Amino acid sequence: YFLPNKEMQQAKIYFYVNGQPYNISEDVDYEAFNQYFSGGFSGLVMNEIREKRSMAYTAFGSVLTPSRQGIEAFLYGYVGTQGDKVADAVDVYMDLLKNMPLYPERLDNIKTYLRQSSLTDKPSFREASFVFDAWQKLGYTEDPAKVNMPKIDSLTFEQIESFYNKYIKDRPIVVVIMGDPKTINL
Repeated sequence: YFLPNKEMQQAKIYFYVNGQPYNISEDVDYEAFNQYFSGGFSGLVMNEIREKRSMAYTAFGSVLTPSRQGIEAFLYGYVGTQGDKVADAVDVYMDLLKNMPLYPERLDNIKTYLRQSSLTDKPSFREASFVFDAWQKLGYTEDPAKVNMPKIDSLTFEQIESFYNKYIKDRPIVVVIMGDPKTINL
C-alpha cells in the first residue's frame, strides 16, 4: 500500500506478517528470534539496512506477542529512510524476510543477552501487581525468568531458524509506504 503525504520529509515503510496463535511455551524462541533479527545494532535488520548500506535512520522488526495465549502474534517491521532509498530498502527488507541469512556464530551473544535481560527485568514495587497480573493472564504461575532460564541455556541456533521457517518464511507480507510521491520511485 502507498499512502501519499506531500508534507513528509522522510519516507516510512512498515512491514506486517501475520503469525500463529501465541503460546508461552515458545517465549524463548520468540525472544531469541527477535534478538537475532532486530536486536539493536547487532540484529540483521539494522546491520543489513543501516550499517552495510546506509539506507535508513531507523530500522527494526520484531514478532510482537499478545497479552494472552491463543491470540495471533505478528511481525511488525519498520524502516525510516529518504524517499530516493525506499525501493532499495524495501528490496533488502523483503529479502531478509524471505531468505533470512544464517549466522550461527551469533548464538552465544543472543543467549548472553537473554540471560541478562531475564535476570535484570524485575518490576519495581509499584509495578509488581500489574506485572504479576500480566504474567498470570499469559499463563505463568511463577516468575518467567525461572521458567525460561533452562530453555535459554539449552537454546540452539536451529530453534531460531525453525522459528523463522514456521512464522515468517513464505508467509504473505503486507508493505505500507508513507511519503511524498515526488521523492519515491513508485
